Amino acid sequence: MSDFIPRHQQPVTLAQLNQLEPELLTQEISRLRNSISHLQRSNKELDEFLNPPEGAQDDELDDETREELRKSIEENDETIASQEERMEMIRIALQNQLGVDAANSHYDVAASTPVGQSVPPTRGSLFSNESGPTGAALTNGVVSGEDETMLGVDDSNGVYL
Repeated sequence: MSDFIPRHQQPVTLAQLNQLEPELLTQEISRLRNSISHLQRSNKELDEFLNPPEGAQDDELDDETREELRKSIEENDETIASQEERMEMIRIALQNQLGVDAANSHYDVAASTPVGQSVPPTRGSLFSNESGPTGAALTNGVVSGEDETMLGVDDSNGVYL
């Protein structure tokens, strides 16, 4: 396990993240990425409003409004940094659980799997438990050999249970 020490206050600890299912963790990475994207877009719009391009009409903001907008940008930047750190914590939790490099894009975002549904196992899939869905024994979490036949793994067409 990693001795990760967060720099920002987080709503969850690495130990708590290690207890969550990998699918939930990848969904949270997706949610955080979306949030960061919106915050970055907001900051860009605020900055353009505060600093209009040459020749553009400047609506003469008062000093109080300018300061409030600057504070909003700073708060957004802090939130972005905190959320990026949380994504790093999630990647570490995935690495701890799966024993693979969490930077691998395969574990980055679960965009196509609806909440509450699981992805069926395929050749080389990792499982969080010691046996596959039919009770087939797994070696280091990987379906192989006789278990492929039992699970109906076909190299050309995927898994048939």
